[in-house]
Amino acid sequence: MDGNKEMNKNRMGFVSVIIPVHNVEDYIERCLESICGQTYSQLQIIVVDDQSMDGSLKICEKFAKNDPRVFLIRNKTCLGVSEARNKGLSIARGEYIAFVDADDYIDLRFIEKMVNAIKDADISICGYEKILLEKNKRILLNEKIDSLDQIFFHVLCSNKIGGYCFNKLYKHEILDDLKFDKSLAIGEDIVFVTEYLEKARSFSYLNEPLYFYRYNKRSATRESRYSRNFDKKKVSYIDACDRLKRIFQSDSITLKRYISYRVVRGNIWVLLQLIYAHAYEIDYMRRIKSNINCNYKFYKSVRCGSQAEHIAVYIAKRSPQIAYILGKIVECLFPDIF
Repeated sequence: MDGNKEMNKNRMGFVSVIIPVHNVEDYIERCLESICGQTYSQLQIIVVDDQSMDGSLKICEKFAKNDPRVFLIRNKTCLGVSEARNKGLSIARGEYIAFVDADDYIDLRFIEKMVNAIKDADISICGYEKILLEKNKRILLNEKIDSLDQIFFHVLCSNKIGGYCFNKLYKHEILDDLKFDKSLAIGEDIVFVTEYLEKARSFSYLNEPLYFYRYNKRSATRESRYSRNFDKKKVSYIDACDRLKRIFQSDSITLKRYISYRVVRGNIWVLLQLIYAHAYEIDYMRRIKSNINCNYKFYKSVRCGSQAEHIAVYIAKRSPQIAYILGKIVECLFPDIF
């Protein structure tokens, strides 16, 4: 029998779940319990410890010892979340691939429902629930989705599906050689998801919150707001947005509009990080202005985003420096809502 056919036969029905782990001792046990306790048992659970310095590794070792489906890999050096996921992909043997962040957890029926949904599709997607300090928030579409264009809208613009890799199930054969871009410190998820969707021809959406996403205010995407330190790696989000524009060779005006919306929104996000960190960087300001101006025509044609966002974009299009100063003033006057 042909080698590829034999490999595909061995994969049939199996799901490889990839979990990158780095200093999450407070959450990893619940995460792994939710995966090991799935109603769907044909699992390969790949845990990639990226040089955790707390008790995370010890907890992962316990699960690997007690459940033969758990494969534990420990990186010799800290390589980052993209490389950790890529290492998991390199040994994944499942017909389907799922990603779970180590500080999150999943419904015990997540895999079973997602596998049933993907059988007649190229990707299955579910709703998710944000775990917040005050009150959890369910993110559901509550509308009929008829086309991939609508999926792209909710991935790139509305965030009701989001560019996260975690609330989705992928087919291994479609992934092929697709990897996470290790050069992107932020935004690697949305590039990966968009590249996969560009290959997909069909989808299935489950309007149920089967994934539980812990909204961590100290995460990489929000840290500068609290630490007042601007990590220059955050500028890689602009690089991620540039990468999105290169993914599509299609003449679809609709997709170009959605990509342009995300590019503008991404550049505004970087501007906000500069404001939060009290970091005035003229080179970044010039780049932000250029990117917003190049994409503004399509951006304003997309009906999405708050009025405050559109005002910020309008000002930044003319002068990111003025937007920065106004942002600092608003932050001083209304620190609780900014």
